[in-house]
Amino acid sequence: MENIFVGHNFIKINNNIDKNLYINLYNFNITSYQINYKRIKKTDNGYVIKFFKYSLIDKIMDPTYNFFNINNLDCTDAEPFIILEYLNNKIDHPYFFKYTGITKINNFFHHNEYVKTSFNIGIVMENCETLDQYLDRNVKLNLTEFIKNICNIVDLSIYIKNKYNIYHADVKLDNILVKDNTYYLIDWETIYHKYDMYYNIDRPSNGNTEMYPHYDASGEYFFIYSIGILMIRILGYHFNIKYTDFVKEFILENILEKIILDDIVLFEDLIYDIYEKKIENIEDLKNKLEYVKTMTIINDKRYYLDI
Repeated sequence: MENIFVGHNFIKINNNIDKNLYINLYNFNITSYQINYKRIKKTDNGYVIKFFKYSLIDKIMDPTYNFFNINNLDCTDAEPFIILEYLNNKIDHPYFFKYTGITKINNFFHHNEYVKTSFNIGIVMENCETLDQYLDRNVKLNLTEFIKNICNIVDLSIYIKNKYNIYHADVKLDNILVKDNTYYLIDWETIYHKYDMYYNIDRPSNGNTEMYPHYDASGEYFFIYSIGILMIRILGYHFNIKYTDFVKEFILENILEKIILDDIVLFEDLIYDIYEKKIENIEDLKNKLEYVKTMTIINDKRYYLDI
């Protein structure tokens, strides 16, 4: 049975949200708490809360730990810092997800007694569908919308790289939310620093790890590779292309030929350039994406005008 009656207080609320929603957050109830590794919970207020630490009580960890220390950008705790920066209006980008707030967990009801904790926070966000759910619901993919959204994700990533010297290192369908047909990259918990290296010897052998290259790579190229795989996963979503196709080394041609899509040719050159490591930085990736976006829009107009 899930824990109930979670005591908490907001550290920071998004001041730019609707006034009525802002008022309602002062009556924000958390009626379940994390169990084992299930860190994402829906609330009875229509929000989603991500509990940041795994354990209910971890006496080994320092209770004075600062979730919002900029030094955390060098480890796996970057997400709370990045989101607090956004909530404090220090991140100004239209495609950064509009998080609702961050709250500190004070206590929870567990096995018929209250347990105090000073070492957990909750990231509160609107309940939106994941890209995986969105694609499952939309059988026909709007290619212009698709390439615009990929461009937006890369533009946001350039902004974050220039501001904090980090790259998102977990770009996949489940870490992208969709609202009003717009993609938002979330889950900044796993990052690479500007000067970090990824080594293939450390590649996980299983799990949803399609974004991991099969060779050593810089943090920047890790991200570029991830975008290439993301594009294939979206384009091939309804052609039985799964993340498992990328867990072991693969032949790109064999995967792309499964995608029965008339306009796949618009994206193939870019995908091959990524796969063959011909794109050296994310600014170059953005430029190539913008070119493909232009070609996609032109192609759409040709269909519309029946030329």
